Amino acid sequence: MAYNGSSKINCVWTEKKVQVGLSIGDVGVGLYKCTQTTPGPTCTRSGSLLLDVKAYKYYAGPLTVYAPSQCIHAFGIVQDPSANVDITVDTAPVAGYCA
Repeated sequence: MAYNGSSKINCVWTEKKVQVGLSIGDVGVGLYKCTQTTPGPTCTRSGSLLLDVKAYKYYAGPLTVYAPSQCIHAFGIVQDPSANVDITVDTAPVAGYCA
């Protein structure tokens, strides 16, 4: 995740750590703005969910959102093709990244 303080743009992506360079298994990233303005245990979605999921070779994203004085919720998705299971990282809707 990256944040540009001048433009107030948040940027997120999910990088593959296994099977890099191969289009095997989906990798994805999701992002949305929260109504909250300070970090906390909940994130009430404000606006659309941005989602990028595909059988990428290296990474999913980047996704960007303009969110001045707002928190965002970001999460990553990695599919384990051998088990045919999706593993989602950071799924709890928390307002954890606030600028």
